[in-house]
Amino acid sequence: MSNAQVQTKVETKTSPFSLPKITTENLNTKKIRKLKYASRQGVSGYNILVGILIIASILGAGYIGYTLARLESVSNITQNEGDDLIPVSDEEEVDQSQLWSRREFKINNNVVWSLELPNNFAQTSSEIVDGVISFFGEIDGEAYKLELAFPLFNNYLGGMPPTLSEWVSREKLFLPSVSGAAAQTSSFALDNNLEAALIVGMNEITKDNGSSREFGQTKTAVLYIWKTTSRNPSKITLIPQGEYNEEAAKDIMERIAASLLF
Repeated sequence: MSNAQVQTKVETKTSPFSLPKITTENLNTKKIRKLKYASRQGVSGYNILVGILIIASILGAGYIGYTLARLESVSNITQNEGDDLIPVSDEEEVDQSQLWSRREFKINNNVVWSLELPNNFAQTSSEIVDGVISFFGEIDGEAYKLELAFPLFNNYLGGMPPTLSEWVSREKLFLPSVSGAAAQTSSFALDNNLEAALIVGMNEITKDNGSSREFGQTKTAVLYIWKTTSRNPSKITLIPQGEYNEEAAKDIMERIAASLLF
């Protein structure tokens, strides 16, 4: 046998794990078809939601950045103008003792006094004694005594006066001539057009038996209130415990008078 006739057999070794060529081509074809199929599915709802969230995040980040920049700008302006700013508090402490509130007092279950008084005015008598209720308190740092009274006209000059003006005139007759001339009188109407008169600068009555009186040096303000069909004449006396201030006493009495209800 010649060398020309000798055929060399060349073996091509393949991996025992390799697949036939036709099988590999089939796998690649299926993979491509699968990818192509997936690409033809269109945009899913999930992808839309993710996109919206991404856009919202971007916009939110931009807004936050803008807001922080504005805050920093305002902060810089405030720091630059800090020396010119005056601190202001929206909450101011209220002195409860200076507030006024309505109070009512009864005799035989009938309301005989309905008026406003400062909250710090404490009743010094536990009940109405001889037709008088007494209080003690402060207004604007000044101490006062206040009396609500139904005068008894026993032994009174000429008996019970027929009118309010007659009553006020008789009251001033008790005063010493100098004190009576110094006392000032004003008249006005209260609730339900009830007549009243205010005397300021009247000396404090220290003793009264109906027909005669004794007076001290303390100046007072007295509000005389005429009677109604179910209520006798009454009066309110304000007695300063310190220095007498006529304007202050007049203002207090006018405020009390304006709050009276009948």
